[in-house]
Amino acid sequence: MKVGVLDKCWRWNYPLFMLTSLLAAYFLRTTNAVIIPLFLLFWGVYGIASFLKVRNSRFKILFTVWLLYVIFSIVSYAFNNVPFVAYYSDFRSVVIPMLFVYVGMYYKNDDIYKIFVLSTLFCDIIGLVLYFWQPDWYVGFKTNIFNDAWYAIGSNVNEDNVMTNGLTGRFSSFLENAYPIAFYNIFSLCIVFTDLYRAKEHRLFKSNHTLIGIIAICIVATFLTLTRVAILFLGLLLLYFLFHGYKHRSNNRLIFLWMLIVILGIIAVAIVYLLKTDFGDLVLDRLLGRFDSSSMTEAREGSRSVQIDGVLKIWNNYVFGDGMGSRGGAVRKLGMTGLTDCNWVRLLVEYGVVGFFIFILVIGTTLRRAYRFKKYLTTEMMIILYIVLAMTVSDALSKGHMILLFWFAIGRIWNEKYIFEKKLNNISI
Repeated sequence: MKVGVLDKCWRWNYPLFMLTSLLAAYFLRTTNAVIIPLFLLFWGVYGIASFLKVRNSRFKILFTVWLLYVIFSIVSYAFNNVPFVAYYSDFRSVVIPMLFVYVGMYYKNDDIYKIFVLSTLFCDIIGLVLYFWQPDWYVGFKTNIFNDAWYAIGSNVNEDNVMTNGLTGRFSSFLENAYPIAFYNIFSLCIVFTDLYRAKEHRLFKSNHTLIGIIAICIVATFLTLTRVAILFLGLLLLYFLFHGYKHRSNNRLIFLWMLIVILGIIAVAIVYLLKTDFGDLVLDRLLGRFDSSSMTEAREGSRSVQIDGVLKIWNNYVFGDGMGSRGGAVRKLGMTGLTDCNWVRLLVEYGVVGFFIFILVIGTTLRRAYRFKKYLTTEMMIILYIVLAMTVSDALSKGHMILLFWFAIGRIWNEKYIFEKKLNNISI
């Protein structure tokens, strides 16, 4: 298959993913997991084809060493007493998305960013309607999704309480849970905030009003996921772009950012006071509760701390690690000791000091280069920084489809042709 054909498939990746997810939710009351193997096949083929197209460089060699290290950590399964299914699970959700580093190093157009934002917007708008309208089929879908999960054993979630439950009632649109919504909206905000500061002729979205509308919807969706790390990063993102506007005297952009704050205030008032429903009050209580002192202490010292202590106690191979997937969510499904939070600890345990150092080298050199060319690579730098932050409290690198744009952004930072065209056409902020 020619890479040009694969490029077109990549442009349709997110619209197709969102559409199939919606259809699966409506007709099957479940996720689109039944066709995920087709997406995985495409991602794998496209990644390999892009690898063959990208010329050799020091970073390509470094990242390929990391990728091979991860793949060949299978050797550890001869000693770690963990079922092979754990390795297979992470190969699907971790290794295949990693191939998109090569896609980022090859693909030089920004059209994928616009398509990604529009796909996220589609998911948000339909999801917000469903979230507050709550038709019977949607309530049934939310119930099925939770009760089919391995961690739902012993829960009493049903159609009567699924939308009011503290875990299942978080905004997830028609996707599996709140995390993909948080990831997609933060990524979209990184794209759209950068777009707001570009010269109008170089923007993905020409209209200021369109940009403000997209930003407002994405921020509301992010807050409704009740994902603390996403909300924290959103605040940092706003501060960064406000500071950038003052520093570079971008007065028009500052006006629109302040307009955005006013719009968000109006939306908040609408949700809390104008809806005048018990569900609206419940959403507000949940949001405030996620940031009270007891909730933060529970997150820090509760099950997450127990998981970390557990995997550190059984860590056997300090140098090379216990192998990909050996201490992740897949083994927890099997009733073994594993970690579904704090990706940094999991990286250290599964890949050892050697693998951990290589990964730090990949991320560190990439962020240094991104900062050097931040005028042209702000979007990519922010996407990477979000995942680096998210890895402190979640298993971010095992999120499959949610993480594609992170690996793509890493590759994009090392895409010489992309940066050259940005410089040539003065597409910067």
